[in-house]
Amino acid sequence: MEGLRSEFTNLISKTGKIQVLFQVDKVDESLLSQGKKIALYRICQELLNNMIKHSQATEIQITLRFKDDAVELIIQDNGQGFDVNEINKSEGLGWRNNRSRVEILNGYFKIESSKGLGTSITVKIPNHD
Repeated sequence: MEGLRSEFTNLISKTGKIQVLFQVDKVDESLLSQGKKIALYRICQELLNNMIKHSQATEIQITLRFKDDAVELIIQDNGQGFDVNEINKSEGLGWRNNRSRVEILNGYFKIESSKGLGTSITVKIPNHD
């Protein structure tokens, strides 16, 4: 997952507007299949790109850890937030692609956001097949 950290840190630093904090807690990569690693990478990449484009955040926190036989990815920003109900009406493929990736892996995808209060997205994927 070190590649994940450097990729996103480099991406964010190019903008010069957002500080990214990347925390990896208790992750034993040997417990994740290559397919799950790739899926987590793509999910994180898409979510982070959305935050950079739309959130007007100055800080993004990315946390990756194992919890209760699952790997958990949490991405939070201090941006403008949005109405979560609008996602269901959205024509964008990004949200649907991420939900599909998580569903295929029997995972959990939760978005919490409020206008003016930022956004928190949690992805939880079982680390067993």
